[in-house]
Amino acid sequence: MKSAVFEEKLIHTLIARSEEELCISGDWIPVNNQPRVRVLKLQKEDCRLMPLVYPRDYEERFEEGETVETLADEILSNIQKAQELPGIPLDFFEDYQAVRERIYCKVISADKNRELLNCVPCEYHEDLAIVYYFEFPKDTMEGATILIRNEHLELWDCSAEEISSKAWRNTLAVKKTRFMKLSQVLAGFGLEETEEMEQNPLYMLSNEDGSFGAAVAFYPGVLAKCALQLGSNLILLPCSIHEWLLIPSGAAEASKRAEELRCMVRDINRTQVAEKEVLSDEVYYYDLETDQIRVL
Repeated sequence: MKSAVFEEKLIHTLIARSEEELCISGDWIPVNNQPRVRVLKLQKEDCRLMPLVYPRDYEERFEEGETVETLADEILSNIQKAQELPGIPLDFFEDYQAVRERIYCKVISADKNRELLNCVPCEYHEDLAIVYYFEFPKDTMEGATILIRNEHLELWDCSAEEISSKAWRNTLAVKKTRFMKLSQVLAGFGLEETEEMEQNPLYMLSNEDGSFGAAVAFYPGVLAKCALQLGSNLILLPCSIHEWLLIPSGAAEASKRAEELRCMVRDINRTQVAEKEVLSDEVYYYDLETDQIRVL
C-alpha cells in the first residue's frame, strides 16, 4: 500500500473511532538524522498535549499484518493517557517554571541535522551538537521527551544561553556518569569476556540511565578522569546517541588505526543501530595534555 493511501485510511479510521471531535493535519518536520519526516498532528478541543503520530511506523506494522483499526485504537489510547497525566496540567509546557528543572542535554550529529539545528538552541563541538530536551517524569510518561525548539524560547521569553546553563546544571546533577569495562557491561547480560577483549580492553562511557548518555563525553573533566584512570589518551568510538566505546591509545597508534576504526563504526551504524540513534560515522581522539576532543 502506498504511504499516502495508508495515511488517508488511518486518518479516516481515527476520526471514525474517536468519541470526540478530532482534528488531524499532516506536516513534514526535521527529526534526528532525517531532514524531513511525515507526521500527523492530532488535536482535540481543550487538549494542548497531544502526541505526534509518525504514519510510517504504523504503516510498517500494517504491512506486517496488524489492522488499521487496531493501530488507530492504540493511537487514541495514547492520546487519552496524555490527557490523564497525573499532576500535569494540559498547558504546563507554556510555563517555563513548570518545566525548567527537567531540561537536560543530549548530543547529536551536526552534519546529519543541519536543518533541525536551525530550529533549536544548540552548541557545537567538532561535527557534533549539544541540544536540549524536556523529560517527562517516569511515573507519567517514562521515556517520553520534548525537544526544546526556538519557539519554546520565544514562548518562555528565555535566551539560548539561559536554557543551556539550566540544562547543563540539571544534567550534571541528575544524569550521572557511568564508566566501566565493556566486559563488565556484557557480564550483566550473561555474556563472557572474549580473549580479544582481554588483550584489547574496551570501556563503555554513558550515563546511569543509559539514555542520551553520549553527552557524558562533554561533561567537564570526565574524559580527563577517564584518561588518567587508564594512563593514556583515548580513542572514542560513537556507539549511538546513548554511549561511547573508549580505547586507551597513544597518538601514533591512534593515527594508524583511524581508518580501520572508522570503517567499523560506519558498518555498525548501517547494520546494527537505528537511524534515529546514530551519533556519528567518525572516530574521535582525546588528548589529556590539551584536554581537547577532535575528529581523528
